[in-house]
Amino acid sequence: MLQSDAAYRVAKGYEPCLNLSSFGYQNQGPFGNYSMMNGPKVRENSYVNGGSEEVTCGPRGHIDHEECEHSFKSDEYNLDGFQTKYEYAKFYIIKSYSEDDVHKCVKYDVWSSTPNGNKKLDAAFREAEEKTRETGCRCPVFLLFSVNGSGQFVGVAEMMGSVVFEKKMDFWQLDKWSGFFPVKWHIIKDVPNTQLRHIILENNDNRPVTYTRDTQEVGLEQGLEMLEIMKRYPSKTSLLDDLSFYENREKLLKARRMTKVEKEGGGSMDAATSSLISLTRNLSLNNNNTNMPKDKLT
Repeated sequence: MLQSDAAYRVAKGYEPCLNLSSFGYQNQGPFGNYSMMNGPKVRENSYVNGGSEEVTCGPRGHIDHEECEHSFKSDEYNLDGFQTKYEYAKFYIIKSYSEDDVHKCVKYDVWSSTPNGNKKLDAAFREAEEKTRETGCRCPVFLLFSVNGSGQFVGVAEMMGSVVFEKKMDFWQLDKWSGFFPVKWHIIKDVPNTQLRHIILENNDNRPVTYTRDTQEVGLEQGLEMLEIMKRYPSKTSLLDDLSFYENREKLLKARRMTKVEKEGGGSMDAATSSLISLTRNLSLNNNNTNMPKDKLT
């Protein structure tokens, strides 16, 4: 790389390109992770049965919370040093049916989309890997999360590995999602659609970014603007306010499904799921450390 090119990138605030080995990605295995005052907002026509109704937004601190058993490292999110300028990056809108599933995504560092969505995101991740090999510049794939009907975005995660299509997790709110991939969360905060609806997507009939379907791709310029807005927005609420609320709902859902499995004479779901989660985290970490310069990880 010419020195002048490197100086230009630094001056523009981009992450500097580095000379990465062309073999760095080989043999890595399958991975390369409001009505708030009235309590949780529940989707109409949902069924209430052991925590299985679809909640678009939790109570955000308007109920008493028990201490959360799972250890969430909240100091890892919403960092001042989170980078929002890239020469290469991909962005996709994630529209979740339920905030319960976003909670599990944060908790387990995995996500699953529809069959078509999984294929689309998997292709995007592989294209990003190829771009990194070609240019020596990291090309992250960012996922911009929103819950259907919530009127807000709830955070930004980064896709950290390719999709494992043949496996499934048993903890999603609806028992119909298959395949999964590892993610890493960077921003977790409530950002109202009003802060973002001025961003127009030419590849979506010139509609606002707040009027999109799941896995809608966002262009580089618009995606970087969304990163900057979501990083800077001074939100006072987030999903992290409702950890105990969603932990309790997860327990209820798990108990209901375990009862169903036992009645049908099936085995335990916990062991298989725990094994998959452990595998996902380990391979995601290995992929991250192998393929990215350690001093450039965000």
